Amino acid sequence: SDLSISLGGQGADWDVISRSLSGTGSLLVRNGGIDGFNLLRRSLSMLNASGLTQVLTEPRTTFSSIKAALTVDHGKIRFPHLNMSAQSFTLLADGTVGIDGAYEFTGEMKLGPEIIQKLRKENLNALLGLKKQEVVLPIRITGDPRGVSLAVDERAMKKKAVEDFTKRLEKETKGLFNQLLEH
Repeated sequence: SDLSISLGGQGADWDVISRSLSGTGSLLVRNGGIDGFNLLRRSLSMLNASGLTQVLTEPRTTFSSIKAALTVDHGKIRFPHLNMSAQSFTLLADGTVGIDGAYEFTGEMKLGPEIIQKLRKENLNALLGLKKQEVVLPIRITGDPRGVSLAVDERAMKKKAVEDFTKRLEKETKGLFNQLLEH
């Protein structure tokens, strides 16, 4: 694990100093975990992949690395490009953590091939658009030291599925139209 940060701030007490902190830094954590919260299992349970979530029994999120650049402004730590890599997914997120420990991240979780295969068996093809080899779940993670809340943005997923279908339909229609013109 490696964290480097350069901070500056001023004030007469911690409350004033913490709100005035500013700086930059970077974060790298290798081979770790978040106890008591399995990010993949919670995300998939929101999609009603009950058979799959029963297989994912590990009570923690295990990852191979978390990488991020960070900035601190007015006592709030911002992670503009957080990248969490795990065996079954990759999470790309943007978020903030306050001095009080409250956090909020929004991002996309790209599922790994073995999870995609299991989702196909769960018949979630229509919701996830599994014709492609890539599944990306838009998620939002919020919380504080007392607990975490997770939401999968189903509206964004459906919008993406419609966009993908429309592009595919336009491509196929254009190809059919070109074939008709050639004859």
